[in-house]
Amino acid sequence: MRRLFPVVLLCTAALAAAPPDPAAQARKAVAGLAEKLKSLLGEELAKGGFEGAVQACSTSAQKVTRDFAAQAGVDIRRVTLKHRNPANAPDAWERAQLAQMESNLRAGKPLPSEIEVTVDENGAKVHRLLKPIVIQGMCLSCHGSDSQIPDPVKKQIASSYSKDLATGYKAGELRGAFSVKIPLRASPAR
Repeated sequence: MRRLFPVVLLCTAALAAAPPDPAAQARKAVAGLAEKLKSLLGEELAKGGFEGAVQACSTSAQKVTRDFAAQAGVDIRRVTLKHRNPANAPDAWERAQLAQMESNLRAGKPLPSEIEVTVDENGAKVHRLLKPIVIQGMCLSCHGSDSQIPDPVKKQIASSYSKDLATGYKAGELRGAFSVKIPLRASPAR
């Protein structure tokens, strides 16, 4: 048993020094942020209905996302082709992926559970993950057709988002995605 002890210590030290798995880190961040935003939305729906949810989204969701990203140590946000908040406009890579997902949906193809790649950005390798967000039935009270959105909610949307593009959806359509970027460190030379 004495001989195993140094080996166990070496293995434990090697595991502790290993960089985190970016795919696992990205998925964990998406799950955590999704839960935080779902909780925020649920609380606001319970307190102030859909109007309260729209107001909370306009005043709190971006801060919750920034705080979560800082705590998780990753660049994470929500992106969409039809944004309410300009901060949720996609970058070029996200735009291309979202457009392809929408095209595939229109052609009757299913959405991927996620898109995960390593890309070169400004000479550095970056792990990217995009997790689709799909419109559910309850989302239509804020994101559906004009006839599905109650007048008080329309007023709150107009008040909170002067350049809203995020209506006219149907259940099952792509609303956007969670987007994660994690810079990859080069492996040390041996």
